[in-house]
Amino acid sequence: MSGTRFLRVAVLASVCAVSIFARDNGCGPLEAGRWGLLAGVGAAPGFFKNRGYVQRVLPGAGITGCPFDLGDDITTLSCDNVYRVLTTPQNVLLQNACRVPNFGKQFSNGVLHVTGQISYNVCSNTQYFLEAVYNRATGNKCLAIQGRNFRAPDFCGPTCDVSSCQISSNSCSSSDSCSFVGTPIDSYDVKVDGTNYQAYGGYLGARYYWNRVWCDRFSFFTGFKVGMLHRKQVCLVSHVPQIDIVAGQLFFPARDITGIAYCKSNAVSGGIQIGLDYCINDCWSVLVGVEFVTTSPLKSNRNFAITLVDPTGSPVPGFGRNFNQATNDLIAPTGCLFQIPVWAGIRWEFDWCKRACNEC
Repeated sequence: MSGTRFLRVAVLASVCAVSIFARDNGCGPLEAGRWGLLAGVGAAPGFFKNRGYVQRVLPGAGITGCPFDLGDDITTLSCDNVYRVLTTPQNVLLQNACRVPNFGKQFSNGVLHVTGQISYNVCSNTQYFLEAVYNRATGNKCLAIQGRNFRAPDFCGPTCDVSSCQISSNSCSSSDSCSFVGTPIDSYDVKVDGTNYQAYGGYLGARYYWNRVWCDRFSFFTGFKVGMLHRKQVCLVSHVPQIDIVAGQLFFPARDITGIAYCKSNAVSGGIQIGLDYCINDCWSVLVGVEFVTTSPLKSNRNFAITLVDPTGSPVPGFGRNFNQATNDLIAPTGCLFQIPVWAGIRWEFDWCKRACNEC
């Protein structure tokens, strides 16, 4: 279902649900016709649903079959069959063995959640609200990623035997949800630094309050909301270690690769909530809430460009392009982001004609 269609269905469902909510039993904790302002803060840990695999493009090198001499004189190319440049003469799409790390590994799961709401009491039990939210999670530094690359079965070249691609176990931990193993191409061990995750947006929702209990101070509520989130881009710095081609003579030096992992995007979001309202007086109350919110997937960068480099000790400038170096990464899809915001806030209710704040 597309985001637009989902939003239409969600709005229709919201209207139907509000019409059911908007009934007055005459004994509710709210005073019909009053407005309210709420400010709250909490945490919103989350996880990705249906994480995908990172894929990368590995083009064939520029020289087809001519080796080079690694003797005392490495300033010229030769065909003395000392070391062959190419191992794969055509382009290959690789797929990592493990799924992309979950939200709690890429970012701190202590997600700051800030909420501000304007509410209106339709009757003594039902309340509509407009909400503005801000979420922020610190990007993890030096996230260690270990894994292996395999030929991607859905994009195999003429030399790939698709029948050899099978489901099997591998050396990755079970928490990484590894499921695909084919013919290994290479392995890697890289550390990654990510920037912060930030999102802000707005929701339209409704809450239903049960009658007060425990000395007429406490009231339980349940509700729902639907809206949009704007998420800022997330950049990535990969610390690639030294890669030896010929030990002591020819190697790719360690380097950092910087780029955008997740592009900025607007996402459909919605969920349900439950909570408790404590009445201080008829103007002030304290709320504690727990929500279950689902948001559309992050917008993965499907063209993370990687600059070709020359190995140290290379015979001629531009010699690095004669080796099979990855030129692009296809950042894995994350699936929907499921979050559980837990927050506490204080609400002030007011009436244009009534100034006093009586005890509950």
